[in-house]
Amino acid sequence: MSRKRPAERPGGLSHWKVADAAASWLAKPFSSLVVQELSTVSYSSRSRGQFRMDVVGVVPNGRRITIVECKAQRSDWLANRGKLEEYRSYCHLLFVAAPKGIVKPEELPPGVGLLTVYESGASARCVKWSRLNEMTDEMYRLMLERVVQKLIVTRSQADQESVWLQRSLHYDFKSWLREVEQ
Repeated sequence: MSRKRPAERPGGLSHWKVADAAASWLAKPFSSLVVQELSTVSYSSRSRGQFRMDVVGVVPNGRRITIVECKAQRSDWLANRGKLEEYRSYCHLLFVAAPKGIVKPEELPPGVGLLTVYESGASARCVKWSRLNEMTDEMYRLMLERVVQKLIVTRSQADQESVWLQRSLHYDFKSWLREVEQ
């Protein structure tokens, strides 16, 4: 089953809302395959990932991979901004997405872009563009493999949930029908 998203926290956007807005920004206009929570370790491996990327977009015909690190709180940004350097070898473009005021453009490492997420959490806009990073062919293939694996796993989970829901609805309908017929 897929991970359950925590309830919205009062007074601000959740990490999930920021990630959803970043994913929507990457997917426009239908130019990227986008996945969320992508591990750097294969899904066939039994070990835990070295780290997890919040949002990854792949433009297959443009041979470009974009990573977006999402921050919903200033304290999270200040505590973890050093890990951005680790992401550079995994992508061509690197962004941070956050609600306005959480991340200041001048705080970003050189070459890292910034997406500002609107208060509604429905969309994001680019405030600072990312510099193009070099990526080895081997790393590019590795990231494509991870994205495809994630898409397969996500689809498989959705199919399992759909079957469960269909069965549940079928049994609920049968129970309702028995009650109505009595």
